[in-house]
Formats: sequence, structure tokens, C-alpha cells
Amino acid sequence: MMNIEVKVRDEVSPALATLIDALEGKTLSDLNAVGGRSANNAAIEYHDQFNQAGGWRGQGYLDGPGRNPGEFGQNVALGWNFQSADKSGATISNNADYYAFKVSGGTVVPKRVKALTIPLVPDAMGRRAADYVSLTGHRLFTVPGMSALFQAEEDGSVTAIYALVKEAVHKPWPKALPDDEALSTAFVEGWTAALSDHLETL
Repeated sequence: MMNIEVKVRDEVSPALATLIDALEGKTLSDLNAVGGRSANNAAIEYHDQFNQAGGWRGQGYLDGPGRNPGEFGQNVALGWNFQSADKSGATISNNADYYAFKVSGGTVVPKRVKALTIPLVPDAMGRRAADYVSLTGHRLFTVPGMSALFQAEEDGSVTAIYALVKEAVHKPWPKALPDDEALSTAFVEGWTAALSDHLETL
């Protein structure tokens, strides 16, 4: 899960900072909750647009029948939630599967098998090697000296279907996180609108 803390103080004038200090604890927490929900909405909007623009598709992206294009991005957008608020600010989080890994990057190693299988053709995308064999009816085999799983073609040639690797190193995904300034701006806008409503009731 990814947590992001957002605070209003970084974006306010000295006069507004003085007013913040004069607010009571519960009132300030309530205002921060409104700001937090505004920041959360901004994060959802960011990832909706990022997904629609193909932001999660890298240079080596392959589409195929085993993939649901945009599903991961949609899950990331829907994964944003307002977590909590107190006098110091608010916290929003994202619990989408694999999102934290996209943000931080890392190394993937096989757990139950000797090697990872990296799809090389569209029909293999989103499918384990065993599923590929079951669905296509093609037998996969190795070739001495080559780190891949191959299938025989009707013309007598062979095609590499999966690369076999001992590990896969992933760098942090560019722009996986919403911009801090955009979240802060959304927080402040929601916060100040809620403050205006609060002052009108006094």
C-alpha cells in the first residue's frame, strides 16, 4: 500500500497560517479531512488521465488475448482512498495490487521454478507457459545454449515464445506518482472552500 501525507501549511500565506493556528483541534482536523478528500480526488483524476494516455505502456508493451488493456491502470485509479486526517494534515493511500512496486521498482525472482518466463509474442502476454500450451496446443521446448522456450512451426522453423531469465530488474515507473504540487493545490482548494463555509456559520 502507498501512503501520501498532504498538509496545508506548505502552500499558505502568513496570514492564513496565523488563522490555522487559531483554529481548534477538531475544526482543523475536519478541514484537513475535506482537503484530504480533495487531494484524493485529484489523484484519481491524475491516474484516470495517465491510464487513458497509455502511461502504463512501456516501449516493449505487447497486447494480446491474455491481456485486458487498461485494467491495471483502472485498478490504480480506483485504488485511491482517503485514509485519515488530524490537526497536522491528511493521509491518502492506494491499495491497488502491484502499484507500490511500480512506484519503487525492484527485482523479481522465481519462487517455485528455476526461471521467470518473459512473453515474447502477443499470444503469450498475460499467460503462464502452461496456460499457453493448454490454450494453443503447441508444445514448448528448450534449445541447448539458448535461454528461451520455443515452439515448432508448420514450415519447420522454430519461434521463441518465452525468454527464460533468472531475475527481472524493474526501475521505478516514470510518473507513477501524482505530482506533489497538484495534490497540494487540490488539498488547499478543498481546505479553503471548507474554511469559507465554516466562517459563514460563525
